[in-house]
Amino acid sequence: RQEFGHCQIPKGLIYQEFKLGLWAARHRSSKDKLTAQELSQLNALDFVWDINEYQWEAGFKCLVAYKEEYGDCLVSSKKIYQGYRLGSWVNSQRTRRKQTSEQVSRLDNLGFVWDVLEYQWEKGFEHLVAYKEEFGDCLVKRGHLYHDYNLATWVGSQRSKKTKLTPWQVKLLDELGFVWKTRNKN
Repeated sequence: RQEFGHCQIPKGLIYQEFKLGLWAARHRSSKDKLTAQELSQLNALDFVWDINEYQWEAGFKCLVAYKEEYGDCLVSSKKIYQGYRLGSWVNSQRTRRKQTSEQVSRLDNLGFVWDVLEYQWEKGFEHLVAYKEEFGDCLVKRGHLYHDYNLATWVGSQRSKKTKLTPWQVKLLDELGFVWKTRNKN
């Protein structure tokens, strides 16, 4: 603790030729068998009893700070934020889904994006709906930015990957009056 400033001891850690990680793992697994004095001594060192929970909380705390700074939870996969591999942590939340229901709720309340591709599609669609309300059609000209969003690129992408869109996405676009093919290649 004096050297590293914490007692987050991973299972395989060998410290000064002592299998400290194994020692810590044994104490974690037999916490209910420790004496009151042993518990008190370990607690006084801020001994980490649940490594997974500790690491999850560290990632969540970092994500909260990221959102306060950037306004969203859209962290790129390789993002290192404040010295923490936040992008990796965020990806593991999306892919592993081993959170408790409380953790899922906390992420949801923070505005966590579970499916980035779906989120991006919905943002594009929202911009297209607003564009149609303003201009009366879905014919977005090439290179057009709509409220600082590259709507022309999003529209072009929908046209080029129509067969890869879900039936629901195609239906929404059709109902909006989306033009799948244009003569002048807008």
